[in-house]
Amino acid sequence: MNSHTRILVYLAAGICLLPGAGCKNPQTRAFSTPKFQTAILLPHTPQKNQGEWPAGWIYATLALIESERISAGDSLELSETYLIRKYLEENADSHPNDTSFSGNPFSCLRLLERQGLITYQCYRSQPTINWTDFRRLANKSNLQIVCDTGFAYLPKTIGLYGVSYTPHDLMESLFVQNNYIGFISDASLPLGQQVECMFPGDRQEETYFNLSQASLLRIIEQSLHKGHTLVWMGDTTETCYSGNAGYAYWPADSDNSQQARMQELSDKKTTPDHCMQIIGKTYIVNDPYEKNAKRGSTYYICKNSAGSNSANNGLFYLSADYIKMKTVALYRHR
Repeated sequence: MNSHTRILVYLAAGICLLPGAGCKNPQTRAFSTPKFQTAILLPHTPQKNQGEWPAGWIYATLALIESERISAGDSLELSETYLIRKYLEENADSHPNDTSFSGNPFSCLRLLERQGLITYQCYRSQPTINWTDFRRLANKSNLQIVCDTGFAYLPKTIGLYGVSYTPHDLMESLFVQNNYIGFISDASLPLGQQVECMFPGDRQEETYFNLSQASLLRIIEQSLHKGHTLVWMGDTTETCYSGNAGYAYWPADSDNSQQARMQELSDKKTTPDHCMQIIGKTYIVNDPYEKNAKRGSTYYICKNSAGSNSANNGLFYLSADYIKMKTVALYRHR
C-alpha cells in the first residue's frame, strides 16, 4: 500500500465532523436558556460550523467582512476552508513540527493579505477529517494529499458575477487591508492610548486601542447603532458560559469592577479561547436563574460557528457584564 492509498484509507476510516463552539474545547454545561427580546439584529450571512477545528477566529473574521459587504450593498460569502488550508501550508513550511492552530482576527487578516480569498461557493467543503486525526496523519511531505482528500481540491479559477478573480484580486476588491481596528482593556497599560500587543497566531506585535471596560461596551453600542458588527475574542472557560445553552452571564453576586477584571487577567483566568461575531443586542424577558441574570439585563447577540442546529439556531448571547469581565479583545471596521 503506497502512502497516498494509506492516507485515503485512514481518512475513510476516521471521517467525522464533531460539533463544537469554541476555538478550544467548548463548554457543554447544561442550564436552561432565558427568553430574550431582540432590540438590534444586523444583517449577517448564514451560520457555518467549524466542527472540531479550532478555527473560530477565521470564521468570525470572515463573517465580519461579509457583514461589511452586506452594508455596502454586496452579497458575498467567503471560504473559511481555504484560509484553514493556507494556514496549514504556511505552518508546514515555517514550523514543520508545530501542530497548533491558533489565531485571532488580526492574524486572520494578515493571512488573507498574504494568501488572498476565495468565495465559499468555490471552496465550500468543510474538513471531513477531524482535527485530532489531521494532526496524527499530516506532515509536510503529505500535506497536499491530506488536504485534497480531507478538504477538497483547490479550484483553478474564481468566478464571481461573471468575472474571474485570483485570490489576491478578490481580497483587494474587498478593501480589507488597514480597514480594521482592535480594542483591549488592560489597566496595567496606559488607557486611552494605542498599545502594542501579541496574541496567539500573531507574527508581530499589533496595535490596539486600550480602553476601560466601560468603554468596551460603548464601542459595541456605537458600532451596532451605526450598523457595524464586531468580533469578540474572549474566555469560554467559566462555569457561567454554556455552549449547549447558547449564552453566558456573569453572576450578580460576583465583582465585575475594573479591578476584578485586572485580577482575572493577571491570574491568567481570562484567556483568548474563542471568537464570535457580535451582530445585535437583546434583553432578558424571563430567566429561570433570576439570581444570575435579572429581567431587563442587556445581552449581545453573537453569530457563533457551531452551525444553525446548535442552541438558538447558532446564535449565542453574551451578557454585558460577561463582556466587561471576559473580553480579551474586540475588532471592528474603521
